[in-house]
Amino acid sequence: MLSAAGAAIAAPASAAAPIAELRGVPDDPVFDIVRSVVPIESEPARSLLEARRRAERAALRVRAALRSEGWYGALVTSDARGGESPMGVVEVELNQRFVFGTINVVFDGEAPGEAAISSARTAIGLAPGAPARAEDVLAAEGRLLAALDAAGYPDTASAPREVVVDHAAAEMSVTFHVESGRAAILGPVTGSADSRIRPGFLEHLAPYEPGAPYRPEVVDTLAARLIATGAFSSANVRLADSRPGEGAEPRPVLVTLREGPRRTITIGVSYSTSEGAGAVSTWSKRNLFQGGENLRVTAKAQTIERLLDAELRVPHFRRPDRTLRTGTGIEQQDTDAFERAAFGVRASVEQPFFTNALVSLGVEATVSEVTETDGETESFALLAGNGGVSWDSSDDPLDPTRGVRASVTAKPVVGAGDQPLGYVISSASASVYYPVWSDRLVAAARGRVGAVFGASLGDLPADQRFFAGGGGSVRGYEYQSLSPETVDGVPSGGRSLVETSLEMRYRVREKFGVVAFVDGGVAGATEAPDTGSMRWAAGVGARYYAGFGPLRADIAFPLDADDGDPGFQIYLSIGQAF
Repeated sequence: MLSAAGAAIAAPASAAAPIAELRGVPDDPVFDIVRSVVPIESEPARSLLEARRRAERAALRVRAALRSEGWYGALVTSDARGGESPMGVVEVELNQRFVFGTINVVFDGEAPGEAAISSARTAIGLAPGAPARAEDVLAAEGRLLAALDAAGYPDTASAPREVVVDHAAAEMSVTFHVESGRAAILGPVTGSADSRIRPGFLEHLAPYEPGAPYRPEVVDTLAARLIATGAFSSANVRLADSRPGEGAEPRPVLVTLREGPRRTITIGVSYSTSEGAGAVSTWSKRNLFQGGENLRVTAKAQTIERLLDAELRVPHFRRPDRTLRTGTGIEQQDTDAFERAAFGVRASVEQPFFTNALVSLGVEATVSEVTETDGETESFALLAGNGGVSWDSSDDPLDPTRGVRASVTAKPVVGAGDQPLGYVISSASASVYYPVWSDRLVAAARGRVGAVFGASLGDLPADQRFFAGGGGSVRGYEYQSLSPETVDGVPSGGRSLVETSLEMRYRVREKFGVVAFVDGGVAGATEAPDTGSMRWAAGVGARYYAGFGPLRADIAFPLDADDGDPGFQIYLSIGQAF
């Protein structure tokens, strides 16, 4: 008994295999669906009778699959062969493949207008003489209903279709039966009683004037605009129910909203050996004035920076899709290059164009006190304009796996310190994400260039200069260390910047991933980026994919280290590096 049990345990499991051998089906991708319907079993048939029953089951599926692909005249028989391993056999004789014959549409009840009928017939897309596939019939019916909906008939429904198969002619004729209902005219838009929105807000967002013919994209656009405010977790937009009658029917547009959490608090932490520890917390209140507004207050405490900032975001400002942002904040910075205390106010508007592009225009006023490395303190009053164009087709804000992010900005500044100031800060950046192997192995690349025009390095306030090095720039080097320096070796900042990064991100498991990267960059004293003086670093990292985004831990090693540069730097944060 013991030896028999041991033999049973040691015996390898049978490989899964089709329950029947399929004969008469050509080795052609056209027949892949037929081969795929033959069931798989891990255990072979134990008798000839069982093999025959399996073959009969497979034959039923093969026959149905062949009919769905247009072989209505195919002969399918089942049998089994005996021996030590009984096996089912399915024999197929294909004969002629059936094609489409006449295609008709019958409107039950009141017929739609001639233009709608013409659009519907064109949308069917079934050509006489084409293979009579069942899947094509179903797809054609879907296109037919969609065309009538787009033509202004939102209650279009299909009735049972008539399909006649003529074996003598090897043809299939199809008659679609459709109930189009009444044409709809868009009426006023109204919110449900529990929708917390101010009067006139829905009318402001509606992409139509009452009395316009119904179009399905109107409903979709209104719902998308409501969701885009960020104040609502769902937006259900539909037409009021139709009433019996004839002709076009005015129908109100009904909106039911579900608010998301009105107040939220978020907390984030970070650490690097070059920039120290930090924490940031935001408090948000949504739908502040019942128009989707969002007030966000941010407090940041880091080794090199302290910040308290408030911003009000007003969606659909004066016109749909335009966003107004206004804000004010106080900030204190303490870096190797300068110390700064500042207060500022700002306002900007953003307007999307095309699908992924955004243009922004704004203005900001800042008063600051800046102490440079020589101990000299100077006060500045600056007025700056902000203009930019950005593009974002990436698939995730914290962990992108595909797409492109790019931006170009220009910031003209006028003001006064010890003397009148006037200059322009410009920059351009781009990041590309490419899934090399599904979403498990992602290649990510980043580049940034910047320049200051119109002022000498000595005239620029220290906090308005470019600096390179550190966690958000070139990992592996001290914060701001890849910048022009004073005679004492202290970073003083530059008039130009060039940075680049390349990462390979591999997701080992659902929750864990690893990264290898190379960073390079430098800030230069002239307005032309000094690519010949770029310094490089390389490193590796680990990622833990939490529900809200990846937690990041990187270690980077300088490849062009100077005397006194640490041998490595460590960075801990939330989200990918870029």
